[in-house]
Amino acid sequence: MEQYYAVLVAKFLLGILLVFLSPVGLLVGWPAVTILLIAAGLYLAISAYREGSRA
Repeated sequence: MEQYYAVLVAKFLLGILLVFLSPVGLLVGWPAVTILLIAAGLYLAISAYREGSRA
C-alpha cells in the first residue's frame, strides 16, 4: 500500500514540476511546448490528487 501512495505522490510532484518548467518553452521560442507542459502537468497533478482522495 505504501508503494501505491508513493507513486501518487511522485505523479503529483512531477505534475507540479512540469508546470514550473513550462516557461522554458517560451525562453526557447516554442510556445506550443509551454502549453503542452502546462497541460501535462495539470493533468498529472489533478489526476493523482483525485485518485488519492478516493483511496
